[in-house]
Amino acid sequence: MLSAKRKIVPWTIREVNRLRTLASEQGMSAREIFKGGFFLGRSLHSLNGQMSYLGLGRPEFRERVKRGRRLTPLERTKVVDFLKDGGRHMPNSDIAEKLGIGYQSVYNYRRKLGLRLTSKESFSSKKFLETHAHVLEALRRGLKKYHSIQRATRRERLFELFRQLANGGHCKSFRQCISCGEYWFEDNLFFLPD
Repeated sequence: MLSAKRKIVPWTIREVNRLRTLASEQGMSAREIFKGGFFLGRSLHSLNGQMSYLGLGRPEFRERVKRGRRLTPLERTKVVDFLKDGGRHMPNSDIAEKLGIGYQSVYNYRRKLGLRLTSKESFSSKKFLETHAHVLEALRRGLKKYHSIQRATRRERLFELFRQLANGGHCKSFRQCISCGEYWFEDNLFFLPD
């Protein structure tokens, strides 16, 4: 089935000016503008896109972007050189901590350079181990519980088999094991001959 073509309607100067007024002067977000019905025929995504294009948006986000520290050309070359040489296999958080820059900056430069980490490398960082220690501990506890349940059910099946064999007349006597204390068939399969 062919999808219907989208009709792209360019933004008029009047719409752009109104969007600037609502977003910058009144501090409204794209969702608030959309719910207010100020632009009929424009979707929420269209409003978001135009606001991004014009550099508008929520004031706290804009302030955070303005306060964000940009890397100098020297810092950029330092990051790129470090990623290409010694930091190729280091996790992003460790590189960010070592160079004193943001994690996202390291991630973006690594992606631009095409230097992907294996999952083992990315999960080996100190920060990941600190933040996910509870997950690893829960996994260990869950596996321990799962294995104990498996052992118990396997043992129960084994003793049920023993009962069936004993009731069928295949073995008449049992002998207690010295090491585990369980009763087993008095047979050469379970005990060494005296």
